[in-house]
Amino acid sequence: MKLKELLNNITYTLIQGDDNTEIVSIAWDSRNVENQSLFICVKGKTVDRHDYARLAIQAGAVALVVEHDIDNISPDVTIIKVQDTKLAMACIARTYYNNPTAKCNLIGVIGSSGKSSVAWLLGILLSSCGRKTGIIDNLNSSENNEKIVFIKSHPNVPDSIKLNNDINELLNSGVTEIITEISPSALLEYKYYGCKFKLCIILNSNEDPDNNLFRQGNSIKQFSDLIQATESFVTSTLNMLSINLSRQSQALDFVTYGIKLNKDQDVSADNIIYKKEGTVFDLCFPDGTYKMISYQIPGKSFLENLLASIAGCYKLGISRKKIAAAIADINCIKGRFETVKNPRGHLIIIDSAYSPCALKNLLLTVKDIIPGKIITVFGCGGDRDKKRRRELGIAAGEHADYCLITTDNPRTEEPITIINDIEEGLKETGCAYEKVEDRRMAIFKALARLTDDDALVISGKGQETYQVFMNHIKHFNDRETVEEYFNK
Repeated sequence: MKLKELLNNITYTLIQGDDNTEIVSIAWDSRNVENQSLFICVKGKTVDRHDYARLAIQAGAVALVVEHDIDNISPDVTIIKVQDTKLAMACIARTYYNNPTAKCNLIGVIGSSGKSSVAWLLGILLSSCGRKTGIIDNLNSSENNEKIVFIKSHPNVPDSIKLNNDINELLNSGVTEIITEISPSALLEYKYYGCKFKLCIILNSNEDPDNNLFRQGNSIKQFSDLIQATESFVTSTLNMLSINLSRQSQALDFVTYGIKLNKDQDVSADNIIYKKEGTVFDLCFPDGTYKMISYQIPGKSFLENLLASIAGCYKLGISRKKIAAAIADINCIKGRFETVKNPRGHLIIIDSAYSPCALKNLLLTVKDIIPGKIITVFGCGGDRDKKRRRELGIAAGEHADYCLITTDNPRTEEPITIINDIEEGLKETGCAYEKVEDRRMAIFKALARLTDDDALVISGKGQETYQVFMNHIKHFNDRETVEEYFNK
């Protein structure tokens, strides 16, 4: 493809060379450059790819997209200057992969917590209803559902080049419905720029200030662009974000969901029974109700995520009867409110909740299910937002009865430093706790404290099978540790 064809949708200045140069691949990481590549010098928070331009040229790049001048570049290399290389990369990727989002039903899930769960649940329902479905996520597909085509991505939202490539690969495998998560940070980085969404599912984004899409100075402009690129929406009736959207445009096409409040909800649950063994409810649509729907996963937050997924299927034109029948295929999601069966019959939950908001919601959900005490084991990742540690301590202390603060992924920090930071918040709540640096020992101690009506919540790592330390990575899995305890 000619370079000038790739640049059709962006404003640029030709600094040197020829925009008729033939391009066979595009990259922003110099390690992925091939012969005849276009290298896009993306500026990140900690790394400026302009510094790797010469390495890219040595690897075979014949053209560069830059934001600022780079000295001593061979005149044989074409240089294109743009105002924002991330925005340019999104436009170039869309053109290079022939606008793949226009050829499928692209579904985005947006919110502060629950995105992965809703994406997974929607994927199960859609595939059970006969739609060939793909998910771009970091879940392990081999352990979850063979019906769904997974593209494994870390982080959950890949860069715009990989995103367009992944969608193209899913299309080539025959997928018609593609589900991806949407985060405020990815909006700011233009990862979805130019994508056409068939549907966006908006979760309760207003609860977590760190992910509030309408926060002053955050991704308001990019979110508005997303709204314009989306055909229809699913949103909770309790979500302030949906109220703000409604005020912006009465023309937006909405389906609402939630726990039964009033007759105006499109999809709702009524007559709900939460039990340790699972949930039973009546599934209500505007034109009919399905009685005594059941599945073997407990908790209010899971039900809310399921309702969001059901509403998504409903908006995509799947019949009520098919949706109600597909709920029988719902099973446990690895690391998302994952219950561990054990010989004593305790409620033991493993969850990936790592933010204060997610941990609070997790503990409140468990409180609805069991009459006894809640014991929780949790930590916080190193080299990340340090203010989150105190807030995690407060969230745990306010909603659990006993806490064991332990190690998560400390990365380059000392584990005990992170634990002490969490302790500061926990102290404010007056909740009983102890500090156990070794995560395996912390889980063992927590299990030893359980009585018949109690529950254990192990949060932060979910389905991960490793711990990252300063000088090494070791195998570790919360579920395996629980099973080891009972096997002993």
